[in-house]
Parts: sequence; C-alpha cells; structure tokens
Amino acid sequence: MRQKIQAGTEPFQTQDQQQLAADLWVKYETLVLSLSNSLYEELRIILQPTLAAHLRGDFRSGKKLNMRRIVPYIASGFRNDRIWLRRVKPSRRDYEILISVDDSSSMAENNCVEMAYKSIAMISGALQRLDCGQLGVFKFGEDTDILHPFNQTFTSANGAMVLQRMTFTQTRTNFVKMMQTAAMMFSDKDPKHHVDIKQLLIILSDGRGVFSEGETAMELATRYMNQMGILTVFIIMDCSAQDSVVNIQVPIFLPGQAPQIKKYLETFPFQFYVVLKDVTSLPTVLGQALHQWFEYINKF
Repeated sequence: MRQKIQAGTEPFQTQDQQQLAADLWVKYETLVLSLSNSLYEELRIILQPTLAAHLRGDFRSGKKLNMRRIVPYIASGFRNDRIWLRRVKPSRRDYEILISVDDSSSMAENNCVEMAYKSIAMISGALQRLDCGQLGVFKFGEDTDILHPFNQTFTSANGAMVLQRMTFTQTRTNFVKMMQTAAMMFSDKDPKHHVDIKQLLIILSDGRGVFSEGETAMELATRYMNQMGILTVFIIMDCSAQDSVVNIQVPIFLPGQAPQIKKYLETFPFQFYVVLKDVTSLPTVLGQALHQWFEYINKF
C-alpha cells in the first residue's frame, strides 16, 4: 500500500491512490485515537486561552449593554451606570501551529515513516479537538512543499492528501531552507490578523544532517526564529536500533587545537528537542517540551 501511494507526488493522482491514502489515514487516526486524547489533555492545560471571546462584567463603557442592569440603572435615577459588558477574560485559543515533516530518504532508511504518520495523525487530531487556531503542514528535504496551508480547516481528506504527497525519497535535507519556509508561512498572513498570536513549529525528523548547509547558516536560521518569537520543538525520531542518534559522534575542529570528538546531540542547534523512541511517549514528551518553553519565556 505504501509503495502504491508513493508512486507520485502530485496532489491529484489516480482515484485508486486517493482511496488507498484515505484508508491509510483512517487507519492511523484509529491507531492513535487514545494517544491523541492524551495529547489533547496535555495541550489543554499548557496552551492557555489567548483571546477574550465572551462579554463579561459591569463597566461604565463597553461593547454591549448588560440588559439585566437597565432596570436598576433607571431605578437609581441613572446614577448606577455600570451597565456595559466587555471582553476581559481570554476564553479562546488563537495559535498558529506548523508541522514540518522530513521527507528525505534517511527517514525511510531509519524506519521512521510509520512513526511520522502516526505523529501527524495524533497531533492534528488533538489540535482539532482543542480548537486552538490554525494548523499548517509542509514537507522538506532538498526542497520544501506546503501540504496544508493555515487558511484551511484540517480534515481527514487533508490528512490523506498529506500521505499522498510524502515520498521519503529526497536525497538531501536542507534544514536552513526548512526554517526559511516556516518563517515565510508564519509571516505571510493577513495584516489584520491578531498581532499577539502565538506561533509553534513542530519538526518531525530523524535529526540527521542539521548542519548540511553549514553551522553558521543554521545558527542564523535558529536565531531568526527566536527573534520572531516562534517556539520551535524538534522531535527526533530515533527508530533505528543499530544506528541510534544518541550514539552518533562527530569531530569538532577548533583553530590551533587537535580535533575533538563529541556526541552529535551535544552540538544540536535546537534548544528544545526531544528524542522519541516510541510514539506512545509523544503526548508526554511534547507536553514537557512546551511546558519548559513557557516557563523559559515567562522568566523574561
């Protein structure tokens, strides 16, 4: 089934391929339903409401009259004039959450494809139930491709479309271009949109080759995302029993010094990352990462 779906990467393929993708998406939604509910509970606590949607209170000015106060207002000789309602307490969540999926061949070589699909189904299911704002999805490798834009509601049909257009055959992984695409998607919105919207980038990848475009370029890309106030959580999918990312070592070259050997993750450029060996741990590890980030920004 997977090979048939991977036969093409265009959004409109044969009817048989579309049906296979739809069946596969329903399968993954069913498999991760309980995990999606657990992630929903984690996010419901962590992602606090940001928009005041309900009118409350008794004010001297406001948006709407409190009809219950009209009679006492008249009876008081028009002195008790706290008869207006305002939106004062946030009750709705307004976030932009972007899922970036590694489409490189190393994802298939390291047996991360199924975990990636389950993670997308789990995260999208939890966010749909939470009704927290807008969800976008794009894939990256040597090139990037937007699979689901922010301005559309994510449905099962969209999930099937995401599966159709994933190939896991790209031979290079350009993380700098991925970050640039994410920044473009976050900034390319209606100027009338709420200025205080919270933005979250979730990267699903095996974590290999983050410095493929050079350490300086990667450092500038991550710094720019931080300056934009975008939370970036990197979920490293560690599915290879023989070649775990935890055991990878890399040489470090410093001017005038002998080369040093360090663990790859000691040089990892993303501040908030988690190593995921089992998809059942995703609700907990993602919740912990988000909780740490909110604690971090609240210090400033």
